[in-house]
Amino acid sequence: MKSHPKVSFGIFDKLLFLHLLSTTLLFAFILTSYSNLQKQSFENAFIEKSSLIRELLETTCVDPVVNTIAYDRTGKIIETIYRKNQEIAYIEIYDPAARIIFSIGQVPTLHLSQEDISHQFRQNAATQASNFNQGTPQFITPLSVDGDGLGVIRVGITKKYLKRQLKNSILFFLGIFLIAIAITGLIYFIFTNRWILRPVIDLSRMMKEYQEDDLSGLSRHLRIYNENISQDEIGTMALTFEKMIISISARTQEKERAEKKLAAEHERLLVTLRSIGDGVITSDNNGKVVLLNKVAEQLTGWKQVDAVGKTVSEIFKIIDDRTQQPCADPVVRILNSGKIITLDHHTVLIDRNGNRRNIADSGAPIRDPESRIIGTILVFRDVTEELLQEKEMLKVRKLESVGVLAAGIAHDFNNILVAIIGNLSLAREFIQPETKASALVREAEKAAQRAKGLTLQLLTFAKGGDPIKRETSLARLITEPANFVLSGSNVAMTCNLQNDLWAIEVDPDQISQVIQNLIINAKQAMPDGGTIAIEGCNIEDNELIVLPTKLKPANYVRLTIKDTGIGMPAEIIEKIFDPYFTTKTEGSGLGLAVCHSILSKHGGHISVDSKLGQGTVFILYLPATGFPPKDSVVKTDLPFRQKGQGKIMIMDDEEIIREVAEEILTHLGYEVLSVTDGAEAVDLYKTALGNEAPIDVTIMDLTIPGGMGGKEAVKKILELDSKAKVIVSSGYCNDPVMANFKEYGFAAMVAKPFDFAELGKVIRAVLGGTS
Repeated sequence: MKSHPKVSFGIFDKLLFLHLLSTTLLFAFILTSYSNLQKQSFENAFIEKSSLIRELLETTCVDPVVNTIAYDRTGKIIETIYRKNQEIAYIEIYDPAARIIFSIGQVPTLHLSQEDISHQFRQNAATQASNFNQGTPQFITPLSVDGDGLGVIRVGITKKYLKRQLKNSILFFLGIFLIAIAITGLIYFIFTNRWILRPVIDLSRMMKEYQEDDLSGLSRHLRIYNENISQDEIGTMALTFEKMIISISARTQEKERAEKKLAAEHERLLVTLRSIGDGVITSDNNGKVVLLNKVAEQLTGWKQVDAVGKTVSEIFKIIDDRTQQPCADPVVRILNSGKIITLDHHTVLIDRNGNRRNIADSGAPIRDPESRIIGTILVFRDVTEELLQEKEMLKVRKLESVGVLAAGIAHDFNNILVAIIGNLSLAREFIQPETKASALVREAEKAAQRAKGLTLQLLTFAKGGDPIKRETSLARLITEPANFVLSGSNVAMTCNLQNDLWAIEVDPDQISQVIQNLIINAKQAMPDGGTIAIEGCNIEDNELIVLPTKLKPANYVRLTIKDTGIGMPAEIIEKIFDPYFTTKTEGSGLGLAVCHSILSKHGGHISVDSKLGQGTVFILYLPATGFPPKDSVVKTDLPFRQKGQGKIMIMDDEEIIREVAEEILTHLGYEVLSVTDGAEAVDLYKTALGNEAPIDVTIMDLTIPGGMGGKEAVKKILELDSKAKVIVSSGYCNDPVMANFKEYGFAAMVAKPFDFAELGKVIRAVLGGTS
């Protein structure tokens, strides 16, 4: 870097010198021009006229006094000149003795003296034409012939002409004055450009390069500039500027390194925030949003660019799900307490579009190195699905508890029902149909059948078990429960089913139970009477229809059951499928829960839509075959009184079951053998084979506490006789073995509790090979 000695002749000194020089030259020009202005103005006015008169006099006569004729002629010429030149105020001719020999015009009262005339002749002839008379607007010139003085001529000028001449002279002077100013200004500009403007422009260009962050170019230009800079204030400023740039460059480089490091940290922080699966909102001490990550943008509906600067309460709108009232501002809570906070479990976030989400949230203060709070951070996540799953799990646990209860009582209860229903159906065989006793037996059978339906509902919740599906007509499943429920009531029913309604693949008993439960609910919702409208239509898998989200594309029959009852509020609709939930003073709260469970196990779906005072609509989707039912006419079963032939073995641990079955089968004409467990059944079957008196049909209980059940025993019997015909019987009708009995080697199944007709029909089907 080049250094300069201390400034000895600076810009101020140069400018002062230039200013004084320019001012002095301009002032001198003004004085010189002004001093000659008046003289030049009058000379321009008089030279032409006075010279013409003098030449006339000098050439026309030698002695104008003596030569009167010549003088008279000259006088007329002079008079003509006066008359034709309005700028001439007067003309006088004096002889050497100061006598006026000719006068015309408005002659002043003050005349020339002889001394004045003599003075004119004593002056140099070269200067005579430019003499004034003490500022008087007149011009005096001598007359001479061959060096002899003949007199003088005095010519006066009018003020009007004088003003005009003076105006022209002033304009001429102003032109010259402006030219002088332009010349001095040009000189001033040339030197100021050299001393000031050019160095300043160079510095300005270098400052521009600095603004563009071209520090290397700036340093290079500064070195070149300082090699040629003058030793004045600008040179000193350039040197100082160079030092400052070098210092700034060093600080800038350090700042750039720090900014790069900070940017890298910031980018890592942003990447971390973007990678977090929770929403993150940070704010300053005034509750203004500073940052939102991607998840927070999705949950709140606000973009980062739109949210920054707004209050957190405007972006993060939360309410209590139970009271629907706004929650306390979490930012205010954090700033007031200075501690970590958590939101209530029932907090709902309302996004920018009005959508609602259940969230779990926590917040904490942001502190600087001195532990001062400089902002807040909120971390939250969408737990809507989790809560729904929790609700579903709660339902499952409730269902499991019901299933455990059902599994515990089903076996014993069904065994009792077998005895009741079996004995009642058998007793009816010995009673005349038209007697009072026969009517009482039928009523008892109906009660037993309703008990069987209740058991079936409980068993629906039992752990495991699949519905025993078969192709069924929906119309048949609707008619029987509807007629049963609505008989004798003030509720009417309309049924509108599509003509070519497909057959459905369902468990008829379970779906019949669903329809019966829904019709019962609809009837109870209309205590003062009303109408139940049932509609059914086909839903093809390729139709442009929005199916419930839990259904896979397939063929379905959609069944709609609508009533004109009192309806339900929204808070009840959310709970109607929960086990044990009921709004009735009487009831177990299992009806709709059973419906939901049955439809789920069938791969179908049930939903509800209701408003207070506008009735309720249940919509069911049932898996369909895609074809109409094969048989449109219900076949009449063979009379159960028909006698049979053959040997039948009954295996059951309950004595009452064995006794009822023996009575029914003996009454039907069969030879009956009974055993208590599977091992005994296998031994008896083996013995019969050895005695060449084989057993035609074996009826096995599926579950034998403490012994071999039907599932294991049938395998052993089939090993002895591959053509053995074994019927499985169980009170656990939802057991997978009951639903898929053929896969386990059974020829047929009969669910407990069974009656006289049902048991006889199954045996005849097995013996006839139609099962």
